[in-house]
Amino acid sequence: MEPAISADAKWVRWRANLPWSLAVLAWFAVVGAPMLVLFGLLAQQPEALWHAAWPDARRLQLLTNSIIMAMAVATACVALSLPAAAWLLRRKEARLATLIWLPLVMVAVPPYVHALAWMQFWQGMDGMLAFLGLSLRPAPLWLKAVWVETAAYLPITLAFSMVGLANNNPLLSDAARLYVDEWTVFWRIRLVLALPTILVGGGFVFLLSVADFSVPSLFQVQVYAVEILVEHSSGVGEAMTFAVALPLVAIGLAVIPLLSRGVAHISLVPERFGRFAVTDHAIGGSFARLQYIAAMSVFMLIVVPIAVLIVSVGAPATFVDAVVQGGDAVLYSVAVALGAAVAVTMLAMTLVRRTLDRRWMLAILLPFAVPASLIGIGLLVVWNHGATEFVFGSILMPVLASSARFAPIAAATFLVYSRSISTDLLEVAELLQGRGRATWWQVYRPLFGPGIVTAFLVVFALSLGELPATLMVAQPGQQTLALRVYNLLHYGASDQVAALCLLLTSLSMAPLGLALLASRPRDRKSFAPWHGRPC
Repeated sequence: MEPAISADAKWVRWRANLPWSLAVLAWFAVVGAPMLVLFGLLAQQPEALWHAAWPDARRLQLLTNSIIMAMAVATACVALSLPAAAWLLRRKEARLATLIWLPLVMVAVPPYVHALAWMQFWQGMDGMLAFLGLSLRPAPLWLKAVWVETAAYLPITLAFSMVGLANNNPLLSDAARLYVDEWTVFWRIRLVLALPTILVGGGFVFLLSVADFSVPSLFQVQVYAVEILVEHSSGVGEAMTFAVALPLVAIGLAVIPLLSRGVAHISLVPERFGRFAVTDHAIGGSFARLQYIAAMSVFMLIVVPIAVLIVSVGAPATFVDAVVQGGDAVLYSVAVALGAAVAVTMLAMTLVRRTLDRRWMLAILLPFAVPASLIGIGLLVVWNHGATEFVFGSILMPVLASSARFAPIAAATFLVYSRSISTDLLEVAELLQGRGRATWWQVYRPLFGPGIVTAFLVVFALSLGELPATLMVAQPGQQTLALRVYNLLHYGASDQVAALCLLLTSLSMAPLGLALLASRPRDRKSFAPWHGRPC
């Protein structure tokens, strides 16, 4: 027979569970409600909506184009990231341990900014090749779109490749080197151990590419994601728009469970990011040259857009004029990004610390199965009512759009980081001091602080360039910098547009640079579940 629980004990337990319960409700309202309300719309006219969900011959061709294009982008990103990550890790030294991660700051630069930069670059190359009677214009537009999306999403697969290779147990490689050559060690051991993590990065790139409409629309490439915008703009209603988008949702629902299994087993081992032997990842012969070529290609895809934007802007006065003219949009974007970053970081910190573990990873990543434009449509359905008019017509709608999109990233980031902290330290602190403010300030803050700061800065940087969901929920007069840039791109590239793109790039990259510094390796002695020893 279980012992009776006193009223005081129940009150203490209820008070301890209250923050977590409120966080669960907030997570559902921000992340879950926009998706569930869309599925609820299917019950209004089930036969007509399900009939609309089956693509006809034209939409089936668009869906096929989207899948092929997304697979090409994901394959190119993975194939380029793997040897480049191996080369970057070879160059790693104690003083340069943070610098090798600098290419990852480009992950916050929106794809449509890459599109403008490469269009300007190809235009300049056409002028140079004209003297030889050559031109890049005959190149298929879909190939240019694949190139741009590869450049835009490459930092994602590069990050997963570097984490996968860096987390390899060096003892296994050292033991294998006694019997086989370096190439066999890499191919049979290092790659096999890192491949699940690398494929997770490729899976995320696939989902982002298949649901992206910004780059294909700029290159006039017909994909299924553009069809969602067309349906929504035609005024058929949210239910019909969601029905048309169901094939993309089905693809996401099929891919997310596979990704959640991979992410659930990703852990950061900080001690392996700070010190690497010079011979680690060293492979002679042709593969070493391949690593070098891949690394130089990565740097080219990163440096060229920034250099082109700087050259396109021209005089500094042009940049200053663009900043002055777009000042309201900049301030509005920063306010939206700050609101989203604060909201989702607090949610992630509260949820992950209490209950979220590997079993919850599927629920965390499930929003990635829904295209971002549908999240915006779902928010319209949830908040477009008389009682919530104060939310619908305010800055809270763009904040909710960015929060719904990037809350899973904050939660996953904080969860992965929390695994590098020994649970023994937390248990001892709670045993000796309880769960009061002193424990939080003296124990939790220094241990979880870098993870909290990293999640905040990542969400802030990504929210600055958020476009698909914000495009759906933004009201007249509410223009973020991303919306301003995207709208101007359709009127052709100019020095003013390049200046705004350069400004957006700078604002997006700066927080991620700070995030790299905040999450840089430290000489900690206890790591869970390894407790300071190589696994």
